[in-house]
Amino acid sequence: MILLIDSSNIGSIYLALGQAGKILFSSKVPAKFAHSERLVPELDKLLQRANITPDKLEGIVVVSGPGSFTALRIGLAVVNTLAWVYQIKNVGLSKDQFVDYEDLLAKGEERLKKTTKWQIIEPAYGSEPNIGIGKKQ
Repeated sequence: MILLIDSSNIGSIYLALGQAGKILFSSKVPAKFAHSERLVPELDKLLQRANITPDKLEGIVVVSGPGSFTALRIGLAVVNTLAWVYQIKNVGLSKDQFVDYEDLLAKGEERLKKTTKWQIIEPAYGSEPNIGIGKKQ
């Protein structure tokens, strides 16, 4: 089973489990400015609904950007941590590399076949972060 995570949108998180290009379980979670509070509990619910534990995942596919600075950081921190802890192969794709979530799954599965171990997925923000930069007067 492959886990999909898309935290790139500021208003929601998309989570799914699938295999062979078909999404079997999914959840779109409203999370406007609440990714850090919602992602892990909702991921746990999805895994429970599918009756699977993280150590049984065959791979993780994540949307690496572009998107919200904080939302991407949170999603990728969760993905990279799960991949490292459970030694799960993982890949990241940007939004311009797929047309819908089943396409993301299919393309992610192809990339996972070429991947031998977990890796750190870095975000592609799409623009410079403006954290801590004061407004121009």
